[in-house]
Amino acid sequence: MASSYLRAVASHDLNVFLKDLESDKYTLPVLERVWELTYTTIFLITDVDGVLTDGSSLPAQYFNHLFRKLRYAQYASKIEEYDKQIDLFEDGRPFEGIARCLFNAGLTLEDHLEACDVAGKETPITPYTHEAIGSLYDIPPFIGLGFNSASFTDSLTSFSQYKRLPVSLTKGSWLDFHKDKFTGRHFFNYGSNKFASGTEMLTQMNCIQDLRIKKSKLDIVTLSDTRVPDIHFRKFVGLGGMSMWMDKSIQRGLLTYPSPVLEVNIPESLNDMRIFAHPVKYLYRAKVITLLGSPEELKAASKVVKGVVGVGQRCIGISNEEIFNSEVRNFVTFSQKALAVLSKFDFPRYSTGIDFKYLELLSHKDMQRRKEIISEILDIYLNNFPEALSEEDWLTKLD
Repeated sequence: MASSYLRAVASHDLNVFLKDLESDKYTLPVLERVWELTYTTIFLITDVDGVLTDGSSLPAQYFNHLFRKLRYAQYASKIEEYDKQIDLFEDGRPFEGIARCLFNAGLTLEDHLEACDVAGKETPITPYTHEAIGSLYDIPPFIGLGFNSASFTDSLTSFSQYKRLPVSLTKGSWLDFHKDKFTGRHFFNYGSNKFASGTEMLTQMNCIQDLRIKKSKLDIVTLSDTRVPDIHFRKFVGLGGMSMWMDKSIQRGLLTYPSPVLEVNIPESLNDMRIFAHPVKYLYRAKVITLLGSPEELKAASKVVKGVVGVGQRCIGISNEEIFNSEVRNFVTFSQKALAVLSKFDFPRYSTGIDFKYLELLSHKDMQRRKEIISEILDIYLNNFPEALSEEDWLTKLD
């Protein structure tokens, strides 16, 4: 019951977010307190190429640099052909051909590290990535960030350093060198290998390898550019969390059934990474809400706030000043009841300054200005308690 409740709250909040996104409006949900969820860690595992890189990729920059040297340029067409086949096979087998080409070319450790460094330095970053990650780090709760990519670990490290990304864990492909020469041994972090390396990351986060039993409660958010073949990412969030992806070829939306995983596709994030941070915060907020009250209490609070919003909207549409003044008194009375109910759900009464808005409403004489203040108050309610926008019986549909 608890897991169904959490999924319902998270799914609903994300639906509200998507509606806001549709109208070019999105705001981070706010909680008054810094909530320390006992034994809970939120960790964001993200792919890099196609997500954090803008219009290019680390492998493309890596090989472009190598191909400037004659010993590697002679293998350029073969490597490019193998590279095109990787997504078709979906298991990384073509990378064996790439590794064979690099071995035959006599790849040196110096050239490899140089190409990785250039790739990290020259690959552009997706717009507003720093702002997005800043909101995850600076606005509680702290959410850790890890890279799990098919790119070489060295190029991922270079990328994070040059782009000033606070990455705590990195898993990527690697090439084996002996006496500064490529031995032919390699690991390609792709497909099922990516799931295995991701499991290693979770082990480092104090989660044992069998994801069904955890040493600590761990919420995983995954971020990738496509749903397939990065479908392995979804396995991480099967017990709680969210799988996010940014695929412009697939319709944006929220997917919850029949999959047990909460999934959301937001391709707009590729143009503005700040967008993706909002659903992550919504998910955390949903976890807090589930701890603060029962489904029945949340439904009652939603009904009360919906009533306040209805009275406020009616006030805004009134032209007769005498009737307007009477409805404003009702609005203030109902609001006090709503704020009392919402106090249990940590409604951000102090940080939003909603009480000062009511004082301003009562002190003004101009009807138009008072309507503007009511509109501002309604925005505070709806932005910070989006359950008020829900269907009347959304909580009764839990499994």
